[in-house]
Amino acid sequence: MATSRLLVCGLTAAAWLLASGRARAEDPVPCAISEHALVQQDTFEPGPDLTEGDSPCVETESDETRLIQAHARASARWTSPFLGPDFFPRLAASTLLAATHDRAHGRDSFSQRLDLSLYWLQIEIPTFSVVGSTLSRGQVANFDLLIPWRIDDHQRLGLLLGTGLGLSGGGFDGLRSQLVYGLTAGPLDLEGRAGYGLERTSLARFGLPEWAPASSSDVRNAELLYGVVVGARWAQWGRVALEVNGAHLIDTHQNLLTFAPGVKLMAGGHGPELGVAALFDFDTLRPQNEPPSLRGIGGLVSLRYNFL
Repeated sequence: MATSRLLVCGLTAAAWLLASGRARAEDPVPCAISEHALVQQDTFEPGPDLTEGDSPCVETESDETRLIQAHARASARWTSPFLGPDFFPRLAASTLLAATHDRAHGRDSFSQRLDLSLYWLQIEIPTFSVVGSTLSRGQVANFDLLIPWRIDDHQRLGLLLGTGLGLSGGGFDGLRSQLVYGLTAGPLDLEGRAGYGLERTSLARFGLPEWAPASSSDVRNAELLYGVVVGARWAQWGRVALEVNGAHLIDTHQNLLTFAPGVKLMAGGHGPELGVAALFDFDTLRPQNEPPSLRGIGGLVSLRYNFL
């Protein structure tokens, strides 16, 4: 009897425990995550900027820096002139000192000029000129507007429109327009220009400015202008250059011609630049109708800084 009672009690306890465990299993677990609420994470593949080159923590070059470097590389292909207008648009400032000897009159002359290249606008300001023992100040500042056109990496075209501005009394002095063309091939580059001018004193007179023919202040000479610059780069910091500037005075059939062979030392497409050249001036002003004769001989030194 006692054994039957114990068996009944055991079966009852087992049934109660089984029902209790089933109820606890059916209760929701608050910390569980439902399967339908899981979100698949997007896959990530690192780009070349993270796997190649500089570390992504290092700031990359700005567009302005890349533009300056590209302009400096393009500028390094072209030789800047000693005396004439710039063919390639640049931001630069320079000073030029020239010394010449007039073989016809046995006189020495010295002159200084300040040049500014404001990308498309170029300004030439004569500061002083000494002929013999006579000192004179600059009279006319020259302005040239460059309208460039890039054909490809090796060819360029441009249009130069210029005039003069009186430094003392003001007013515009003459006008000129020239078409320019440039070509590069490896370490060599060639720049040529030709056009028309109407001026009192031709810009072709670089060596001896006192050579201007006698004329009243209101008379301007019609002239055909031309010039050539040839450069050969032997290193990133140096090149040899030959510059020729000339003019044919239409009314008097006279000719002016200046040769300037020299060297340029530079720090690349931008930075300081030193130019040294000899000067040979030819003319047919006295007497007329004769082949050009060597009238003056001398040299020049220019110090230039290319900002861009």
